[in-house]
Amino acid sequence: MKRLLLLICALCALLSCTKENFSLRDAFQEEGGIYAVRGNEVLFDFQENTCQWLYVPSTKVFKVFDDDMSNWLIFDTKGANLAEGSTFYANLEWTTSRDLLTLKNISFQLLKVVDGVYYFWSSSHNIALRLRME
Repeated sequence: MKRLLLLICALCALLSCTKENFSLRDAFQEEGGIYAVRGNEVLFDFQENTCQWLYVPSTKVFKVFDDDMSNWLIFDTKGANLAEGSTFYANLEWTTSRDLLTLKNISFQLLKVVDGVYYFWSSSHNIALRLRME
């Protein structure tokens, strides 16, 4: 009976895992600029003429927002060491057309840094973030 229970628990754990989207991860690394998506959902659509970005070095918080502050995204790395290849936990908060959404303690990896653009990836949530620091 114990084995059956353990088998059922293990099966439930496996089925509840989000499958990593390798094509999304690979595609987002091919481009530059500011970008934030989760799976097929755009979290923030950065437009050069109507949006701003901000990086706070003391707290290592990234912010992107449109000019009227109706849409924004905050990526709080909680003071993580932001070196290529590093893995850390962060909080992500963003607006939608009708809600404020938050994900806390999400595992991210910094895949690469190119010309001041940081490429963050969360395999557990299929979140791709390209955020500017410089």
